[in-house]
Amino acid sequence: MKFYLPLILIIIFTVNIAAQWEPDRKLSFATVDASLNENMGKCIAVNGNVIHIVWVQSTDGMGIYYKRSSDAGLTWGPDTRLTPIPGKSDYPSIAVSGNIVHIAYRDSAAGTTNSNYIRSTDGGNTWEAPVSLGSYSWWPSIAVAGNNVYVALNSNTSGNSEIWFRRSTNNGAIWESAVQISNAAGRSEDPTIAAGGNCVHIAWNDNRTGIMQTFYRRSSNGGVTWEAEVQRTNSPTFAYSPSLSVYGGDVDLVWADQRNGNNDIYHLYSSDFGATWGAEERLSFDPSASVYPTLVRSSSNVHVIWPGNGITYIHSSDGGATWVNPITLISAASTPTFSFVAVSGDVVHVIWTDQRDGYKAVYYKRNPTGNEGPPSNVINVTSVPTQLCTGVSFPIQYQAIGQFFGDNVFTAQLSNGVGNFSNPVDIGTINSSSSGTITATLPVSTIPAFGYRVRVNSNSPGATGNANSNDISINVLPAPRISGVTAACNYSSHTFTTPYFAGHSYNWTVTGGTIVGPNNLSGITVDWNTSNTMGTINVTETIITTGCTNSTSKTIEINPLPAAFILGGPVSCRNNFQTYWTYTTPGHSYKWTVDGGIIMGSDIDTSVVVNWASTNTSGTVTLTETNYITGCTNSHTHVVAIVPLPVPLIDGLPNVCKNSTKVYSTLPETGHSYLWRVTNGTLNGANNLSEITVDWITSNPSGTVTLIETNDTTGCTDSTSIKVMIYPLPDVTISGPDLVQKGSQQNYSCPLSDIVSYKWYVSGGVIFGANNTPNILVNWGGTGIGYIKLVCTNSGGCTDSLQKNISISNLNLTITGSETGCERNISTYTTPFVSGRANSWFASNGTVVGSATDTLVKIRWGSPSSGYVRLIQTVAANQAKDTAILNITIKPLPSPLINGGDTANRRETYSYSANSFNGTYFWKAINGTINGAADGQTVEITWETASIGFVKVIETTPEGCVDSATKTVILVVTSVDDFAQNNKNIKIYPNPSSGIVNLEFNNKSPDYYDIEITNVYGQIVKKLYSGRIEEGKFKLNWDGSDSAANQVFSGMYFITIKNSNYNLTEKFVRVR
Repeated sequence: MKFYLPLILIIIFTVNIAAQWEPDRKLSFATVDASLNENMGKCIAVNGNVIHIVWVQSTDGMGIYYKRSSDAGLTWGPDTRLTPIPGKSDYPSIAVSGNIVHIAYRDSAAGTTNSNYIRSTDGGNTWEAPVSLGSYSWWPSIAVAGNNVYVALNSNTSGNSEIWFRRSTNNGAIWESAVQISNAAGRSEDPTIAAGGNCVHIAWNDNRTGIMQTFYRRSSNGGVTWEAEVQRTNSPTFAYSPSLSVYGGDVDLVWADQRNGNNDIYHLYSSDFGATWGAEERLSFDPSASVYPTLVRSSSNVHVIWPGNGITYIHSSDGGATWVNPITLISAASTPTFSFVAVSGDVVHVIWTDQRDGYKAVYYKRNPTGNEGPPSNVINVTSVPTQLCTGVSFPIQYQAIGQFFGDNVFTAQLSNGVGNFSNPVDIGTINSSSSGTITATLPVSTIPAFGYRVRVNSNSPGATGNANSNDISINVLPAPRISGVTAACNYSSHTFTTPYFAGHSYNWTVTGGTIVGPNNLSGITVDWNTSNTMGTINVTETIITTGCTNSTSKTIEINPLPAAFILGGPVSCRNNFQTYWTYTTPGHSYKWTVDGGIIMGSDIDTSVVVNWASTNTSGTVTLTETNYITGCTNSHTHVVAIVPLPVPLIDGLPNVCKNSTKVYSTLPETGHSYLWRVTNGTLNGANNLSEITVDWITSNPSGTVTLIETNDTTGCTDSTSIKVMIYPLPDVTISGPDLVQKGSQQNYSCPLSDIVSYKWYVSGGVIFGANNTPNILVNWGGTGIGYIKLVCTNSGGCTDSLQKNISISNLNLTITGSETGCERNISTYTTPFVSGRANSWFASNGTVVGSATDTLVKIRWGSPSSGYVRLIQTVAANQAKDTAILNITIKPLPSPLINGGDTANRRETYSYSANSFNGTYFWKAINGTINGAADGQTVEITWETASIGFVKVIETTPEGCVDSATKTVILVVTSVDDFAQNNKNIKIYPNPSSGIVNLEFNNKSPDYYDIEITNVYGQIVKKLYSGRIEEGKFKLNWDGSDSAANQVFSGMYFITIKNSNYNLTEKFVRVR
């Protein structure tokens, strides 16, 4: 760094520079801490004489606060909190372009850390709602160039922090997706961003090389694509906290570096938009640490500021070729921290925080001549209309004197109504570096007045232009407003109006329709007689005195009419039902009306049923179809010719008797056809002639005959019916026996009803007395089959008859069999076989077993008492019948009972006896031998070696009635059993047992054995063992379960040990 002025001059110049700095001014007045961002995110931005600053304040949590000055820092407006209360927001960064102010900051209020964006489009007067830029945990930095807004973001995921970039090309309204800038393991953090023209520059801290360095990346097309990452610093120890500044093609970078043992401020400069860079340059030589530098370049002036031992400021007026000695702007006594510098015109602005009042607050100071350089750029307005209307566009011609860069934007601004630019309105821009014309547009909301002025400002470099010399009158613009429908139907007429004002003229134009009447009033009528689907209405309103004109248009949707098409025949017969329909269209409704007929059912469906019950010769059907979405309606009428019907007539009897046959006819007519229908009767022969025959064979009281007559020429059909009363035949029944004995006299009768005459006839017998009464007496004189016949006539004149066959018999039946039977026993009975006769057996106090229709029958008798067996025999040829009965005495069965023990020792003899009664005995034994006779009241049995034996006695009474009884005997092993014979023994314990049963078997003959548990019925309960047992004592146990693992019931059980030569058994008792 070159410091070449003589010492005395340097001292004098330094004193002058310091003297030009105005006193410190406090900007935050809350008695809580306020703080700025670190140096990479600028907290001050300048647009002409308007200074914008932003900071964090610990009020109601942590909030972002904003303040501005509109007169280059002389006076300041109030504090404005931009984030909600309470909140947790910090690390703000600010940029400005014209009247649009952009702020990015970190927010953690919702529990997650995000980078947010907020903007004002009216120079900081009002602010829109915050927008999240994504989940980025560290602080953002923001820059602006024209309409493009750029934000550098910093994420930290799993210890790997990276730099990201997002941009908006429409002043922050819409944001594009994030682009990753750094790509390295470890720490990539604290990005600083600057922009000018199409160039965007980002620098950040990065330790990918093992030493923290400053890395840099740039885009030359507004952030669309990016060049490679470049290491910009070469510190052997530590380089940190970079800050960038851009002025045209000049790019400056400063940072803090520890290569000299302490943090010093270093500087790099590029004169070609960052393509190439000069050598690193040391700016600070303070033995104390110098950190977090920021800078700004304005033409050839470069201003650098940093905290350390107070706040230090250094300045170069030749683009950084030489530097004036650093000065201490703020003493270290107040503990100042982060600081920022900006320029507007000749003024240098500085903000910082310190604790001179016992808490951190934001302070400001300025140097009104600290940025003097080459002659200022001048912008003059050379031509502008002096009469304007609000909302119109107009040209502003300007003259630009001086040097302006290629990315410069000239902005036209409008003053207030008295020519004051304290709160100007941007009304047009042009990207240019020379004189030209800006097309400006007055906001419609501009308040009419007569003292407006305009000026043109530049942003590269920043310069405030001179206002035009003449007052501009801005007149109110008329505001026509078209009232009327927004949708119309084809061929409809509608009226449209706009509010009427005296002194205003109107001119209407229409497309897609025709104006009816004049078009220069405040209202018109339009016929939409067009096939177009859209039309427009335009009205131009002019204030005659000022000439201010405004137009508005209204688009009219022209909807087609529904088709309203009717389908159905044009001819109908009188009194006939006809269906008419139309096509179904979703969203349409339907309404039917009829003249000359009657609608049957609904009249709002897509079809309708009409009864043409009219004497007229014609009628009409009308369909009105409405599209209920558009409201358009159309109608169609269908004319129908109504043709008269034929007149059918039926000739025939209306009253008939059941089972009678009758003829029905009509008078034939040429060109007509006939069709007959009959209910509750049978039509004999063809049904399509002029005459039919009907059999009335039915039990119904009435029937119908219907004639359908058709005029074959017109197709019209009509019908007629007659009701036919069908009178029943008399209910002829004959009461009296139909099975009689030869020579017997029997009474026969017919129950009284509506019968008015009787006539009896008999064969095989003789009627005693008259044969025309309801009752007669008949003497049956022959044998075989006779009959009796009755003919009756009822009150309806209907006659019927009935004949009944009479069996006259003499059969001499016999039953052979015992007259004594045993209860519950079966007895057999027979009768001689006679060809042509059928038998039916019945029993009283007994049950037929097997067939009851043979010559032999078996009957099981019931309880002891009396009963009988009855035989009814029928002669098949004449149905003559006879009956025979045999009375039976039913004897009781004996009641045998066996006396004797339920257990016995094997191979021993026991005695058993039966109860005494008057009858005979017979004994049987199983698994035992009867000793002596088996037919006495007692018996002796020697039992064998099985586990169970059975003894049975059969007793027979003197009448031959038999019954039996059986006793089960448990056969027990004795001490002299097979165990002793084979030098073997079994030991069972405990016995009885309710749990585990233990078995010990002393074996002296090695062999294969089966060991089983059996019950008293000899059934195997469970096999305990099967295999070879060596000589000596063998042990095992049983848990009381059977082969299905179920616990057995209480009772006596046996353990059996057996092989091919032995069968050893021991009993025991199981208790549950």
